[in-house]
Amino acid sequence: MAEQEAGKHVSELMIFLGAVIFVTGHPCHSRQQIMYAAENRALRGFAYANKTVRSRVICARECSMDERCKSFNFVGCNKMCELNFATRREHPEDFNTAHRGSVYFDADEDTPLYSLIDSSASRYKTCKMLLDAGYRSSCIYTIYPKAFGNDSLRVYCDMETDGGGWIVFQMRQDGSVDFDRTLAEYQSGFGNLSGEFWLGNDNLVAVISDPSPGLWQLRIDLGNWEGETAWEKYEDFRLSPDTYNLQYWQYEGINTNGDSLSKAKGQPFRKCSPSLKGAWWFPQSCFLGDIDSNLNGQYYFDANAGYDQAGPRLCWTLLDNVFIAYAYDVRFGLLLP
Repeated sequence: MAEQEAGKHVSELMIFLGAVIFVTGHPCHSRQQIMYAAENRALRGFAYANKTVRSRVICARECSMDERCKSFNFVGCNKMCELNFATRREHPEDFNTAHRGSVYFDADEDTPLYSLIDSSASRYKTCKMLLDAGYRSSCIYTIYPKAFGNDSLRVYCDMETDGGGWIVFQMRQDGSVDFDRTLAEYQSGFGNLSGEFWLGNDNLVAVISDPSPGLWQLRIDLGNWEGETAWEKYEDFRLSPDTYNLQYWQYEGINTNGDSLSKAKGQPFRKCSPSLKGAWWFPQSCFLGDIDSNLNGQYYFDANAGYDQAGPRLCWTLLDNVFIAYAYDVRFGLLLP
């Protein structure tokens, strides 16, 4: 009974304090210590180990079992645990910047005084707004597009590529999700935000329908089995709300010989013959020779398979190196300037 009461007391104490973790572990391999938290903070430049763990408590245990560890950062959205060989007191100049969504821990009882308040009332409309507010980790967030009213949308935000702040609309990376879907499925979206997915045409239209933040950019990043990469970026990206006709103003890119979306410009989002896998902004002819891009095409696990099937397979053809024309790693992202 005494043990039960003690356990209840400790649980209530941790909930009440919020910013304290009492760490115990294996007596031969860990230190007993109290770790104090500074919310929405992180010490940068002193991590010697990065681990994915389930919670901040597990991260604290990892730190307690390593004599090198003086502090740690825990990022809640991607469960990243960063073990540091220094503390905020030793390097205050590397602790001044807000890092929303991250929590910093060390053994200094004054550390909670450096917490930054993150109002739960904040309703950010885009990943760029989250980035500007101090959220710097690429992971899943909730945004509140104007067209959604009081509803919200879960999205994956890329906070690293090209300055960060991108809403990732499509991800292909391992072939785990079948993209040969009906138009209704493309309309509503499918897949897993932690892996491969299509966010949904209706969601895309709703997100970019708000003109108040400015013009939207579209960026497409590709990589191949040989480790080569390419990207193209489009200004003033727009979609019509009915048939999702694709429009944009201009493009720029690296490792490309031209605009692979040029034949898709002005086209509605459609399916063609069953041999053309997936749905895309295909040209009206649906002729294989007219197709320069299909990022929703069939995913091949063999780097040499399907080179004669530019339409059915995932492809982006106007590239400097033919070997990158058939990509395996794709990000289709949107950003406000």
